This record gives sequence, C-alpha cells and structure tokens, in this order.
Amino acid sequence: MNITSYNRYQAFAVHLAVSFFIFLILLLLVFYVWYPGIFFESEKGWKAIALIAGVDLVLGPLCTLIVFNPAKKSLKMDLAVIALLQAGALIAGSYLIHERRPVGFLVFNPENGAITLYASNIDKSTLSYIAEQNTPLFYYQTAYDRPVTGSVNASDFSISKDNLLPFSNEILRDKTYSDRPSVFLKLDAGVKDTTYILIDKDKNLEITHLSPQDGQATTGH
Repeated sequence: MNITSYNRYQAFAVHLAVSFFIFLILLLLVFYVWYPGIFFESEKGWKAIALIAGVDLVLGPLCTLIVFNPAKKSLKMDLAVIALLQAGALIAGSYLIHERRPVGFLVFNPENGAITLYASNIDKSTLSYIAEQNTPLFYYQTAYDRPVTGSVNASDFSISKDNLLPFSNEILRDKTYSDRPSVFLKLDAGVKDTTYILIDKDKNLEITHLSPQDGQATTGH
C-alpha cells in the first residue's frame, strides 16, 4: 500500500476504521469479561469505555489528520511515531482498567451495606477463589465471628480465601428481613453517588441508585 496516494482525509478515515475495530474488541472485553453483569452498572463501566474511546478513536486518528501530508519525506516516520504513541497509551489505559476492575462485593454487616472488591487490592489466590464462585456477593468472616482462643491478629482482618465466604442469602430468611420482598445493601457508603445492591427473594442481584425510602426502585443490570 502506497500511503502517498492518500490525501489527509482518506488517511484519517483508514486510521479511524482500524481504531474502531480495535475499540470493538476492547468494548467486548470490558462489557463481558472485565465488568460483567452488575459490575458494569456499579462501577459505571461507561467511564472505562470513554477512556478507551478517547485514546483509540480520538487521539490516534486526530494526530494522523493533523500531520498527514503525502509530500512530507518524514511521513512514514511521523505515522510510526503516532502508532507507537497510540498503542502505548491504549495498552497503559487498558492495563489500568483491567487492574481496577471490580471482582466482588463484600458484606461485613448487612446494616452497614457492602464495599466493592477490586482486583488490584487482592492477592492472586483470593482472586482465583472469587472467580471460582457462582456469586459476586461475599461475606467477610473475622475473628469476632468465631471463637477466639488468643489475641486477635491483624491477619484476622485481611481479605483472603480463608475468611471470604459466598453470601448465601440467608439474610432473606433472617427474622429481621423475612417479611421484606427484597433487601437493599448500600454499596460503598460515603461515595457521593449512592448506589444500592438489591437482593430479591429469587436471589437475584441488581443495582439501583434509589434507596428503599424512594419507593419502587429502578434497577440497572
């Protein structure tokens, strides 16, 4: 392919088409692998998509549109530099999105809600354990939840596969909640945009931005 046969806008269109194909692949990764199901809604996965789109669909093609001139002797070098910069930015951004991905929701006490577990804050063995479970919701068992025979160590409060139990939805059969059609768990209390995990009697988990006091909740994924 002789790039000097292209004008500025044709080169931009080709670069944009290639970038869009790469974007679609990363979009599938974000939506189905890194932020699946309710994780996409709870973490506003569209922000991750916006970051990728900004780098992949805007940065690279726009640079090509600006610098492309078929008469330039350094055109191939310029395009190579643009490609390297775009690839580097895309790899770095994708890595950050992957490491920041949510992998579960952690419940200490249902009355206090739940917090989000991120891949970057968990050791590999625990990460593998979470991936093997059939639920994104987990209960954290500390030394205070079982008989203590000696002093309490800091390790009793570290998140690991030994004290992380799949949330069995026993909460829905507890006398405190048995008369409720569903249970709301506030997610990441203190965050400006308050989000709740909604657990219904069929053991389905959904995300809502409405509190129980707001009436009928409108849920996301």
